[in-house]
Amino acid sequence: MIDNSDVVICGSEEQKKLLDELHNNVKIVRDYFYDDINIVKSRYELNKPGELNVLWEGLSHGGKEIFKLLKEILNSVDSLKINVHIVCDSEYCQLGSSYFCRSTYKVLKHIFKNSSVSFHHYDWCSSTFSSIATACDIAVIPIPDNEFMKKKPENKLIFLWLMGIPVISSDIDSYKRVMSEASLDYYCSDLSDWKNKLESLASSRSERLKYMNNVNTYLKANYSKESIFQMNEAIFFSNL
Repeated sequence: MIDNSDVVICGSEEQKKLLDELHNNVKIVRDYFYDDINIVKSRYELNKPGELNVLWEGLSHGGKEIFKLLKEILNSVDSLKINVHIVCDSEYCQLGSSYFCRSTYKVLKHIFKNSSVSFHHYDWCSSTFSSIATACDIAVIPIPDNEFMKKKPENKLIFLWLMGIPVISSDIDSYKRVMSEASLDYYCSDLSDWKNKLESLASSRSERLKYMNNVNTYLKANYSKESIFQMNEAIFFSNL
């Protein structure tokens, strides 16, 4: 399929490096998120002193590894009351997003049993997601030690940034690159990193504002609507 394609598209510089070995016309395409964003976060005080509301968003299917890591990370923060708001599919399917399915809420209830962290589950819905997400203080993107997951592009990080949400992530290559380009180091390699960075960002409104100032500068330079349209134009018109 690659040999017979005029152009190959991918989601990150890291993916492009791999595909460049297989094709001489590989283009990076950015996801267009603006139509999915109804509200942008503008207040950076914690909703309640001593309490942190954390967002996680994604697909539930096959995500037990992520949910277990999420619990481990949030349990490590003992200086704050943690509420985690999980937005994903209502069903958790173990195979092919369609087979051996059960309620995601029941899966989460089992994972967070005997945890000091309070979890809240919401179905992913474009009309409500922005409201739920921007009511949270911080978002997290933990990635387990899984080679497939570690190849993810930066799309989710950018999506959350565009909604005005400070994000702490695992230190996979795409997240490290984008964070570094934005002069940020809120990526984590181990549990100690997660604990320190969550507590650091939660403890200071000025740090959260500084974080988002860096993000907004980066987004303005790299993720304007015009720049995304130009990427797509390069795909369709570069071979004419």
